[in-house]
Amino acid sequence: MPALRIVQNGKPRAAIVLPGDSSQPLRDAAADLVRVIAKMSGARLPIASESSRTRKPARILLGPSLAQKAGVSLEAIGPEGYRLVRAGDDLVIAGATDEATAHGVYGFLQDVLGVRWLRPGELWEIVPRRRSIAIASLDAAVNPSFLFRVYSGALDPRWLARNRLTYDASRLPCYGFGHNLKQIIKPSVYGKDHPEYFAEINGKRFVPESDSAESSQPCFTNPDVIRITAEAARAFFDSNPQRTTFSLCTNDNMDYCTCKKCSALDAPARTWRNEPVHSDSYWHYVSEVAKEVAKTHPDRYLGCYAYWGTDSIPRKIRRLPDNVSIAHTQDTSQHFDPAYRRIDRDILRRWAKVAAHVSKYDYYGLGWLTPRCFPSLVAGDLRFCHRLGLAGFYCEAYPYWAITGPMVWLGAQLMWNAKTDWRALMDEFMRAAFGPAAPYMKRFYATLERIWTRPRQSMWFQGLDKMRYETATVSPRRMEQAWRLLEQASARASGDHAKRVAYIRNGFEMSYLLATIFAGAERLAEQRINRKADIERILSGSVDVLSRLSQPTDSFEKHLRDDPAYAHVYFRPPRLPHKLETWRQEIGELISLAMRRALIWAKGHLHPREIRAFEEDAAARYRSARAARELGLTDLPVR
Repeated sequence: MPALRIVQNGKPRAAIVLPGDSSQPLRDAAADLVRVIAKMSGARLPIASESSRTRKPARILLGPSLAQKAGVSLEAIGPEGYRLVRAGDDLVIAGATDEATAHGVYGFLQDVLGVRWLRPGELWEIVPRRRSIAIASLDAAVNPSFLFRVYSGALDPRWLARNRLTYDASRLPCYGFGHNLKQIIKPSVYGKDHPEYFAEINGKRFVPESDSAESSQPCFTNPDVIRITAEAARAFFDSNPQRTTFSLCTNDNMDYCTCKKCSALDAPARTWRNEPVHSDSYWHYVSEVAKEVAKTHPDRYLGCYAYWGTDSIPRKIRRLPDNVSIAHTQDTSQHFDPAYRRIDRDILRRWAKVAAHVSKYDYYGLGWLTPRCFPSLVAGDLRFCHRLGLAGFYCEAYPYWAITGPMVWLGAQLMWNAKTDWRALMDEFMRAAFGPAAPYMKRFYATLERIWTRPRQSMWFQGLDKMRYETATVSPRRMEQAWRLLEQASARASGDHAKRVAYIRNGFEMSYLLATIFAGAERLAEQRINRKADIERILSGSVDVLSRLSQPTDSFEKHLRDDPAYAHVYFRPPRLPHKLETWRQEIGELISLAMRRALIWAKGHLHPREIRAFEEDAAARYRSARAARELGLTDLPVR
């Protein structure tokens, strides 16, 4: 059979055919197919409707209805999978839904034509150039490793779609999570007349002030609470027949009920990673609600987080009802610690025996401003989750693109196919993005990973919103190495490769400044003092550090503030300004300590005239430093 020619010598030889009732995801994918092939070859394929006649000798048929008419079976694919089939003069791309068909379009562009979307933005779209596109034979049934694959964190929806992440997970079985109990047992409805529906804490029922307050769980053993919850689930499913799952996820707090009945279930008391465990009372509540809902809606699910006070296995429930879907929350970034990783994996294995449907909820980015880069841990974890048979994967990505971009892209690829060689994917990213500078950029990211994964004891969310702990994980020497590697990469790249290196360098600059300025302040606070030159070095170094305190903010304003890729909560007020101000205050404390030590040494070793000269010099230099005035350090040194 001769090859099916889609483009020949820059001329279109095929038309794209869409069903008349195509939804927006499929229309967007078809538009991308036209645009990318035009960028690749110069040929712009026409889009025809199902009812129209096309003059092109070949057709690309999109969608399940056209696949059926072409005699292509979709039996071998799941809800998110697709078929790619050469059928005579037609290329059929079809999934069970328009969303799945769109995955097929992007699968064809990536796996057959070699297109890549490494990061949001046109600069990061990699399109090989070829004047002709021909398909000899093709017959593939493609299913993802995880039923749903979700990144949250204000990511570009087009980038997510192009990397075959889930469009609308709510239409899929077992997906439906989010802190929701406050929307079921509402203080505005039940608080006045039924305080017994809310948590008893220290012998008193605690009713939240408003329906939106993230405080207090319901009383999980109250039979009315169980009844009301089951009724809420039924009403939700009746009003939303397209939705598969109703959330029973706890409110985002640790204010659990300690009434006699709840405490009896949770007894004897235990802790998990230094937090009290309330798994037995919570999962009792979930189990009872699930049994009731199954009587009227046997094909629907209840989504639950195994999170914070409820992530431990319940001791008094051997098996949850099969309509319960669990998302177990874990911080994979801590898996550099073998003991921590072993515990995380063991509890997932145990949950897989207790619940019929288990997924993972992870956190690749939560606002760390210093390197938190761990692609090898991402790869190992996704392979493990796939082998265990987890249903889906949800991740709060919130990228610091300069640091975590390759890791976020890698995670998307492995969520689709967990068996892919992750090292080969990382090499592909570096070659495609940076060309001749790839060896240096590969070493840059390897250096960032070594900074994060240095041997130490793991701790959940290590460093979150605490700049001193965050900077404590950083090796200043390695940060300097990383910066030099970016400079070397810049010298070897040109064209788009150079623009991408510059994008990374500009984005990384804030992190580099935060870490290295902090390290300079720490060195001053720890400076050995043996002679007068040492205290003078501390004074000069302190003034120099203070003069640089605005540099991270200036770098953010210059490079990141207006970049839409960074338009998420961790790079916007109030979080980012608060973190930068915390960093400044911690610098101030270190400088204050350094100067106190210098003055103490001076008073014990210098002539009064020299002491007075040192104090006057310090006072004058501090008064001239804007940061010293802002931090209230102008009174240093203390007399």
